[in-house]
Amino acid sequence: MFKKFAENNSLAPIILAAIAIGVGLQEYLGGPHRYANFVIFRNSFRHLINHLNLYQGFSDEKDFFLYSPSFALLMAPFVYLPDWLGIVVWCGVNSLAVYFAIRLLPATDARKRLLITFIILFDFISSQQNLQTNPLIASFTVLAFVCFERRMVFFAALFVMMAFYVKIFGLAAASLFLLYPQRIRFLTSLLFWGTVLFLAPLLAVPFRELISLYASWYRLTMAFHENASVNAASSLRSADISLSVMSWLRIWFGLKVEAVYVQLAGAVLFCIPFLCTKNFVDLKFRTIVLSSLLIWCVIFNHIAESPSYIIAMMGVAIWFVNEKRNALTIGLLILALVLTGLSSTDAFPAAIRNQFVKPLVLKAFPCILIWCFIQFRLLTFNAEKSGDRAT
Repeated sequence: MFKKFAENNSLAPIILAAIAIGVGLQEYLGGPHRYANFVIFRNSFRHLINHLNLYQGFSDEKDFFLYSPSFALLMAPFVYLPDWLGIVVWCGVNSLAVYFAIRLLPATDARKRLLITFIILFDFISSQQNLQTNPLIASFTVLAFVCFERRMVFFAALFVMMAFYVKIFGLAAASLFLLYPQRIRFLTSLLFWGTVLFLAPLLAVPFRELISLYASWYRLTMAFHENASVNAASSLRSADISLSVMSWLRIWFGLKVEAVYVQLAGAVLFCIPFLCTKNFVDLKFRTIVLSSLLIWCVIFNHIAESPSYIIAMMGVAIWFVNEKRNALTIGLLILALVLTGLSSTDAFPAAIRNQFVKPLVLKAFPCILIWCFIQFRLLTFNAEKSGDRAT
């Protein structure tokens, strides 16, 4: 019976669709303060076509718009929908992106897809409840990998640039191109799509104004990353309590190292497996690199928040379904499900969350452990013994 349940191809899309509808209606019924992020996204298009500075801050919005002018343009359809439907459709877009990312993963059968869905479930719901863009970043990164695997480097570049124009760190997905041939073609495709998406807002504003908007976006982004919050009214938290390796090192070990040095060290550690070129022929190796990337871009983000962990947990899920089952790997997964997935939900009493989980950045801890394990696996990987040499 369980085998039939796991092999049911319709379960994953049903679960994701139910989350989109259920969460969307829940957030709408909770009132405007519950869907403030959606209001900011939707209003960005209105500000764009009215020739306003997207990044100046608006009195009727609780936070600053931190995304690109291209993202504002893509929000056009939502302006013409009533709030309740717009929110449900937004959640539906995120669910659809996640579904296709999981569905198209190579060498992944129905049972693996369902397991991935369950592993990311709590963090996916959390991100949906915050009406965030993080599921899109996770999905675009995985879809770029899928396109690389299918030798569709032109479209791999499109997904990388789409991730970048949603959130800047999405550009990290470009690192996957090192695993594949046709590197020059990928880089030229990246330049093409980068230019197209850069200029897309010209449909709404003149060139001089567009350049001014990009300059404002850059300044606001730099100010935010330098100060960890734009001002006291910002809903984004201080880097001192971010769910990152930097916070973990400071709180657990008293190491107050500047974020840039920790990030540099993390980047070096992430890149070392790319020196093992003889393993590039192995699908499992390439898939584990994808898992490493998804986790790395969150845990080394000095302003990582709880809703962004859908990206990391996507990496955890993809790693686990491609990993040998033993006490260690199952234990690591359980730790991630409990501390990363459940710790920010009502399954944890508020006292435990406030006194232990948040102060000790326990949500990040399992992902840090798993990323270290993944890097060890990549550095000790032997393609000749793996036997999975699909290209």
